[in-house]
Amino acid sequence: MIIENKPIILRIALPVLIPGVECLDYLPPPNVPLTQLRRGMRLQVPLKNKVYVGLLWEIATYSEVDISKLKAALAVLDTTPLLSEENLNLLAWASHYYYHPLGEVITAALPPLLTDSKRPATVEFIKTPTPVTHPSATQLPLTLNPAQAQVVQQVCEHLDQFYPNLLEGVTGSGKTEVYLQIIQQVLEQKRQALVLVPEINLTPQMLERFQQRFSVPIVALHSQLKPSERLQNWLWARAGLAPIIIGTRSAIWTPLARPGIFIVDEEHDPSYKQQDSFSYSARDIAVIRAQRAQVPVVLGSATPSLDSLYNVQQHRYSHSVLPERAGNAVHPRFHFVDMRKQNHKNALSQPLQEAISHCLAVQQQALIFINQRGYAPTLMCYQCAWIATCQHCDSHLVYHESHRKLICHHCGDTQPVNNTCPHCGHSKLSPLGQGT
Repeated sequence: MIIENKPIILRIALPVLIPGVECLDYLPPPNVPLTQLRRGMRLQVPLKNKVYVGLLWEIATYSEVDISKLKAALAVLDTTPLLSEENLNLLAWASHYYYHPLGEVITAALPPLLTDSKRPATVEFIKTPTPVTHPSATQLPLTLNPAQAQVVQQVCEHLDQFYPNLLEGVTGSGKTEVYLQIIQQVLEQKRQALVLVPEINLTPQMLERFQQRFSVPIVALHSQLKPSERLQNWLWARAGLAPIIIGTRSAIWTPLARPGIFIVDEEHDPSYKQQDSFSYSARDIAVIRAQRAQVPVVLGSATPSLDSLYNVQQHRYSHSVLPERAGNAVHPRFHFVDMRKQNHKNALSQPLQEAISHCLAVQQQALIFINQRGYAPTLMCYQCAWIATCQHCDSHLVYHESHRKLICHHCGDTQPVNNTCPHCGHSKLSPLGQGT
């Protein structure tokens, strides 16, 4: 295809790794008017005796490859762009920031059915009815304590601007209720909320909690959904038919018609980091998306990550704290037992045995955590309370009986076992705690 003596070149991003090449050049498919080609559409193209689904990234009039050697695309799969300019720019940023091929970034951001090279789904022919609403939602908003109410007020005062907020709340402090009441005000503005959870098995309970509160379409997005269901939910979110989207790491790429807020629950969780192929942090992408959309992003956790706390320290994030448990819940009680005063031959201290016996007497359960690697998690001197620690990272060294060695499970450092205490010279060191 040639216009005004200039050839039309389609630069297409493909899910293939070619060093130094971001897109491959193709000629337009035969008998396809140029007016039907727009950036963001999918095309089928040939490459090395295979057929791939790629995304039209640019329409150009020049190619570094001889025009006679270029192949023509096989077919155009969409009548309108699959992704908006905002979404395309986000993917371009991610490709450069994480230094990963653009085509693979795009593939990771789309539902699998859209990039299936054998039978790619055609968006125009997928039935997209209005998602099921939940008119039975009867749960009324709970009464907030002063700390919760302050967080809701602060975030809702900034719904029209980028407002990154680290919500640090102890376990049981009612962070989810804070999310719900913020989202209620977002929905009143006819905007959408994207909520991320770290694990797939947390999605159903979060989904149920939201369905009990809101009589609006709510969809889930994660890898265990049927491919057709995942695509439908993705399309509903893109079209704005689903005001609330709840999903795991990959859901962060979901296009939204009217973004209103991004929420990352348990923001410290390492599950938000994709380790295979295209490596990225869904939490960090959520912050970038909120910044680009000029909406708030709430990062919730009982144990915030160090980098989020650093961003608070540098005044990049606001910091909200929920110090108390919600309702009538109270903090758990902790008891520290000096094992030097206990029977060294017994794995369980006397106070622990009494506590377990009490639980069993009142038909309750007791959960005991033990170290899963090594003979004992600690090597200790009962005379002066010296503990064997790693010289490199300051963590406790684990005693391995089979090798008679002390090993750090954080950095891998290995040390021989001393026969005497290096601190007080006592002639006996004792393994403390139960291992495997």
